[in-house]
Amino acid sequence: MTEFLLTPSGERRLQVIESHIEPGGGSGDGLYSLPADAEFVHVIAGRLDIEVEGNHYHLTAGDSLTFPARSPHCWRNPSADEVTHVIWVLAPSPW
Repeated sequence: MTEFLLTPSGERRLQVIESHIEPGGGSGDGLYSLPADAEFVHVIAGRLDIEVEGNHYHLTAGDSLTFPARSPHCWRNPSADEVTHVIWVLAPSPW
């Protein structure tokens, strides 16, 4: 996976990350959470499978999903031969 931080490193209001996820690549076997209020993902190309608190989402190019970043989640590119290109946006907690 290749990731690019699109917002300046000192930006505290939100974080935007561009990811290129190789076929079969993802966040790993276990669920994880982030210390943020909300997480948004938009699929630019390819497919992305996301699990959030036991709910499974199958996203394709043009699809978006918003969910609580503190909720246990994981994700992966289910393709055997296509790179998935996504944009992630993280919004920190207001406190």
